[in-house]
Amino acid sequence: MKYNVGDVVAKTNGDFVFRGTVTATFHKLCGSPRLVVENHDGDSKILNESDVHLIIKNSLPAPEKTTQQPPTLYASRLRSRLRRLLGH
Repeated sequence: MKYNVGDVVAKTNGDFVFRGTVTATFHKLCGSPRLVVENHDGDSKILNESDVHLIIKNSLPAPEKTTQQPPTLYASRLRSRLRRLLGH
């Protein structure tokens, strides 16, 4: 990824101008990178990494690491609890 969470970026090409802070980054299933950018009004947009340029590098502190269970483990526990409740 070219940009990180906390970077302030701007999209100036195309039909609209949008400036904000990168709040998340991800890759589409096809592999192309995307950024979730939130402006000062709280509006968020998903933008193509190649459509934005950097204004300020990493203006936010690094996010805290969370210990989250993998979705498959959660789903299997949920299924077993449902079976117990339904008597199966």
